[in-house]
Amino acid sequence: QTNVREEVSVSLVFAKGKLAPKQATTIPRLELCAAVLATQAVERTIKELKSLTIDEVVFYTDSKVILGYIQNESRRFYVYVDNRIQIIRKVSEPSQWRYIETTDNPADLATRCTSANVLIESCWFEGPKFLSDVTATLDNNEKSMLCEDDPEVRPQVAIHITGMPQKIQL
Repeated sequence: QTNVREEVSVSLVFAKGKLAPKQATTIPRLELCAAVLATQAVERTIKELKSLTIDEVVFYTDSKVILGYIQNESRRFYVYVDNRIQIIRKVSEPSQWRYIETTDNPADLATRCTSANVLIESCWFEGPKFLSDVTATLDNNEKSMLCEDDPEVRPQVAIHITGMPQKIQL
């Protein structure tokens, strides 16, 4: 998105999709891999467009689970998720991540068998409508919480120790 003299222009600069692996995996893990792919794409794009001034980078995901993982400061994850969160946080801050409805997410088109005709008529090349709106405020009020029963989150362990003073007889 570029905003020059109150005129907004939005266009596709770079896109990359990835096939899901053959072995079974969870949807949150696939979404997490997509978030890693997004950070890598941004790194590559910024490197290639070094002559341009980039004021802000915003990442969008349609997964509240992944937002919860990225925004998490208190819980620990198992290795697979933890390693990918570290990659994401090396390139981005949690405040750069925002939620987008699946119906507005152009990246979601890459996950389906989509014909060129459908892509031309879709938001693939120009993004969702709200990006073109000069008056739109892109607040980041969406806070996602981790589910207590999420299998990727390590269970919390609490240890309580009670000490008893020992009586010494003289």
